[in-house]
Amino acid sequence: MDALGTFMVGVVEGFYGRPWTMDQREKLFSRLGQWGMTSYMYAPKDDKKHRAGWRELYTRPEAASLGRLVKSCRRSGVEFIYAISPGLDIAYSETKELAALKAKVDQVAGLGCTAFALLFDDIDSDLSVADDNAFGSFGHCQVYIANAIYEHLDRPNTFLFCPTEYCASRARPSVSRSPYLRTLGEDLRPDIAVLWTGPKVVSLDISVQSIVKIGTVLQRPPLIWDNLHANDYDQRRLFLGPYQSRQTALHRYIRGVLTNPNCEYEANYVAVRTLSIWAQAPLLSDTVITPYDYTAKPAAAGDSCAGTAGNAEANSPAADSTDTSVVPGASVNEPASMPAQQGGDGDGGGPGACEEMPVDRSPHTGQETNFMSQPIADAGYQPRAALHVALAEWLVDFHRPCSVDLAPTIAGLADLPDSDSAADGGSGMSPRRELHQTQSAASTSESTAAARPPETDYRSAAADASGAAISSPHRMSIPFSLSHLELLADLFYLPNEYGAQGLALMEQFRWLRNHYKWYLDYTTACSSDDSASENGAPVSAATASSTNGDGATPMNTEEAVASEPVDQVQSLLAKRTRLGSGCSDEFREDQLSSSEKLAAAAERYEEWRWHAAQFHEKNNAVQAMFKALTDIPNRPLLYDLYNYAWDVKEIVMMLDIYLSKLETSSSVPDAVSQFYVDDIEPWLFKGGLASELARLLPEPETAHSPIHRSLPCSSPEKGYRSIVTIRISDPADVRDMYQVCLLTGDSGQDASELLPNYPDLRGHRYVGPYTSLSSEFTYVAEDEDGVCGYVLAALDSRFFYNRYRTEWVPVISKRYAHLAEDPSKLSPTEAEALEDLRSGETFLPDALFKEYPSHLHIDLLVRAQRKGLGRRMMKCIFKALRQKGSRGVHLEMSAENPGALIFYKKLGFVEADMCEPPAGSLILCRSL
Repeated sequence: MDALGTFMVGVVEGFYGRPWTMDQREKLFSRLGQWGMTSYMYAPKDDKKHRAGWRELYTRPEAASLGRLVKSCRRSGVEFIYAISPGLDIAYSETKELAALKAKVDQVAGLGCTAFALLFDDIDSDLSVADDNAFGSFGHCQVYIANAIYEHLDRPNTFLFCPTEYCASRARPSVSRSPYLRTLGEDLRPDIAVLWTGPKVVSLDISVQSIVKIGTVLQRPPLIWDNLHANDYDQRRLFLGPYQSRQTALHRYIRGVLTNPNCEYEANYVAVRTLSIWAQAPLLSDTVITPYDYTAKPAAAGDSCAGTAGNAEANSPAADSTDTSVVPGASVNEPASMPAQQGGDGDGGGPGACEEMPVDRSPHTGQETNFMSQPIADAGYQPRAALHVALAEWLVDFHRPCSVDLAPTIAGLADLPDSDSAADGGSGMSPRRELHQTQSAASTSESTAAARPPETDYRSAAADASGAAISSPHRMSIPFSLSHLELLADLFYLPNEYGAQGLALMEQFRWLRNHYKWYLDYTTACSSDDSASENGAPVSAATASSTNGDGATPMNTEEAVASEPVDQVQSLLAKRTRLGSGCSDEFREDQLSSSEKLAAAAERYEEWRWHAAQFHEKNNAVQAMFKALTDIPNRPLLYDLYNYAWDVKEIVMMLDIYLSKLETSSSVPDAVSQFYVDDIEPWLFKGGLASELARLLPEPETAHSPIHRSLPCSSPEKGYRSIVTIRISDPADVRDMYQVCLLTGDSGQDASELLPNYPDLRGHRYVGPYTSLSSEFTYVAEDEDGVCGYVLAALDSRFFYNRYRTEWVPVISKRYAHLAEDPSKLSPTEAEALEDLRSGETFLPDALFKEYPSHLHIDLLVRAQRKGLGRRMMKCIFKALRQKGSRGVHLEMSAENPGALIFYKKLGFVEADMCEPPAGSLILCRSL
């Protein structure tokens, strides 16, 4: 295998913690081969002879075990890469150290291994006096050792090198100016592949542009060591979400991807499977991927965003074709989606991020699928669809009877107890909690699941799995189902993103806690009126509304809620609107009568109770999932997941108990006193001293993370308060974002009648360029009915507009080329919009760009307006831009939209006085 000519994709066992067993590795090799993956790298940090005892040769039994692994890997069609990490204590200038390293790799080569890796990660960069005198720099020391071993092994086809500065955040002073990285690029043998984790050790996203930057310095395509699913840094977290935020356009710019997943082997099906789907997506089309030539131009002199992109664009073909293949196992009729591109290392997108999309011929059906009506898409990879493919396949494993595997590891670890050796419910598991309230029986209903993607072919696999569960010899009272597995994945999603159901659970409880006053206000009002009533019952809101204000007809609280007439609520909502507010807790109560105040309190009380019932249902779903999990016949899989699932289900149960206390208490302190009994058990405060110390740290800025605190907003149509989440947009959101753009395209009003034939024209101008070229700054608001708004921004407007004109406009214009011969098919507004799109004209005077280099625009559907949501979204994007170094932001708006002008001025925008705005427009600006 030519390491520089074949795209590598596979797994690196490179985490800190107990290494996997021999049998687990052999099972992994089989899966890698089955999924078309190429590589496995042996690099467990806690294998003594891989790292701390690197000089020691393997004993005869250890060598035999390692040789068996090499042969097993080869039988599966996967390349076994042996990694050694001598950096902890190697003396680079001593001849005996190099001799010891050669002897070690010779022993492994004698076992049939032909691929090697030399790792210098996570080590001290200080040199001894002897090494400093011999080499002069840390980089030259490592290059000398790496080149010597590479030549000693007779230049193997696969030889990898992990630098000490293995991500952008560890490059000193920066990627482009690091002397260490430049030494590697100039002096390391050109056929040695260099490993790179991205902008961070655990990278939220890896953009094409950030890869071009490091590749230019290294003078070769980097090989991604991806820690997206690594959990060795946090023993209470597990990651079951899909491989994402790495656009498939990266294929052209990297050597490949090796994922370093969860320490628990059995928990890695999703991590590895979705990576395999990601890697194969571009291969499902007829597109030929031409590797990017990093030697064509010298490295850039600085770190400027525009400079790096300029080098990349000069090397990039004018029309790198990005295909729209379908995720294996998914329906060929699923709409294409935008790239999951997010900036890294301070960069936005890169070359190849916005390219023409051909008609796809499905490899499954042979039928043509025309995506021309869809926004430009990534190469067919949709993380959510890939996740559901992986979960449906993985479900079969849960119902496969399997006993505990006690096979030893390679290097002296057989004396440690195996992680799978605990009996079900035996020692090692958390103790059974003696909680002071017995929970109701868990429900298996799927009604609490979040909205899911369209049904796809993988559902048939789920049906097969369900059948296997029913016929399993290990009888289960509640079969572990696909809905259980989806919930488990959402509870343990990704390092920087919570799954939809997990996020909804957290936000619903936060909402209930923050709005507990609504519950107390009404119960207190009813109690105070109780003394005035003859039978001692509280006042009905409905009856109160029919009196002249202070009169009240006795009725208990439940009857008051149940008897609330619909017309009373609608009348109240109408009055709030007339008073100038659409938010149920912000209207001016001083203008309401006593009966209306009581009706308002009753409505809010009912709303709180409704959310409480929803949370109880969510808790029941979590408890049901855990119960079903404990009954699965695959015991090794259960043991790898058990502690994590137990932990989260116990916390959710305690929240549910506390909520029940709130429902029966007259105040928060009263509920707390009931919840915390005198004899507090230690499991109520998890984490011990480590958690207490962590609470002393300042809270980080989270606005630039996809984990955002959602905003509870009023929903007047329903009379209830819905949970609205603000998050970074996902590729699957793009079609909805285009729809929002259309429905707000006429100065905030619906533009559908103005664009009857080509409704995507406005989206191609005001949404698509941002989701494709600046996705790091594209945020959506999502409520129970879907995406209800967005805010889009570009960090560097000049750089963005240049890419818009050179990359986006040419591709989109081709979609409408046929209209040049028959423009009569266009409405007047469509003709104007198309001309605006084709011209590529943008407004950015130098004076404006100098002080306010970023720009943005925001659109909200009617149902999301007048609730404070827009203000929250703007604060979110302000913080994101500020964290990336922007000093100011501007926007262009229609002069015929006075409501929007008021909104922007409340946020601190002022009309720009350094330039004349285009006709019919206003230019507003704001410092950050």
